[in-house]
Amino acid sequence: MERRPKVIVVCSDRTRTGKSLLARLFVDYLLLAWRDPFLFDTSPPPGDSARFYPERSLQVDHSSTRGQMALFDTILASPPRDFVIDLAAAQLERFFDTMAEISFLEELEERGYAMGVVYISDTDDRPLELERLAGSLPVETVTIVLNEGLTPFALASQGGRRPPPWPAMVADVSRFVLPALDPDVAREASAAPFSFAGVVEGWMRRFDDATLLKLRGFLIRVVPSIRKVVDRLDQPRVVAQRAT
Repeated sequence: MERRPKVIVVCSDRTRTGKSLLARLFVDYLLLAWRDPFLFDTSPPPGDSARFYPERSLQVDHSSTRGQMALFDTILASPPRDFVIDLAAAQLERFFDTMAEISFLEELEERGYAMGVVYISDTDDRPLELERLAGSLPVETVTIVLNEGLTPFALASQGGRRPPPWPAMVADVSRFVLPALDPDVAREASAAPFSFAGVVEGWMRRFDDATLLKLRGFLIRVVPSIRKVVDRLDQPRVVAQRAT
């Protein structure tokens, strides 16, 4: 199957949900898949994720017009590759509104790109603001991610209940759970130059055996979900049927 270049927007409407960790997992998965990902970090300096990828990242102030254009223009002016955007919670609405104003997704589509939105939350309630924003744009996939470390009771209370479906406004909506990180592992993972890809490939060797076992257990749970999101974006575009 031919791999399409893609833009993956990792976002949330609140802080401290594990968003930047999830963005890094996507970058590291793409590295392991022999792709050439580039990361945009829109958090205020010193940033949350760019410091882990000094040679393949750009920190931008998306609250300014100059920062917005730096992000969008860099993507459109680059040779086809995969981009991951770690979108600050405060910039969620501005980012989607700007994309609509400048017809950014139409430009991406002309260049053969796929675009997916990955929204991480601490609740299984349907994210109405994201629904409103994504509904006005030809986004190909929306993935809702529940952070197990923040929502153990919410996850347990689901009892197998399926969440309510979205209206027919995007081509594909799915969900997965981000496993809780052990506190010792979380401390290691938050210190640059930590690399999840390095753990898998065996060159990240600063851990004792117990920590390494926990790290590998975490990755065994989360990597298949990351892979499914990327694989769906590699599929030929499906045009969503909008509600009338």
